Amino acid sequence: MVEEARGPAVLPWTQCSCAAPATRAAPDPHGRAWHRVATHRAVATQPAIRPAAEPTGNLDPTTSLDSGRLLDRINRTGTTIVMATHDDEIVDQLRKRVVELNNGEVVRDQSRGVYGAQR
Repeated sequence: MVEEARGPAVLPWTQCSCAAPATRAAPDPHGRAWHRVATHRAVATQPAIRPAAEPTGNLDPTTSLDSGRLLDRINRTGTTIVMATHDDEIVDQLRKRVVELNNGEVVRDQSRGVYGAQR
């Protein structure tokens, strides 16, 4: 007998704005779905660290904002998000710790930073 799944693993599909796997459309050729699925896994499994390389890349502004908000929610549950991004709007909106690197050297480390040192 198959039992209905319950608990935190079921909820993330709705939190990530993802369709359930059985109802998903054809694979996304731009990789946007990869970020969403990885984020879903972070909600379901609550890892200590969730890397996010350009999580808003190739996304429209609304979906980009939703992704940033979701990463913030994941962070508030205790998961550390390590994000590499060029999306200044997400960085400025989240106002989280910003560590800026230049040629592999830390040139800035701010607890509630914004994008770019000149701001």
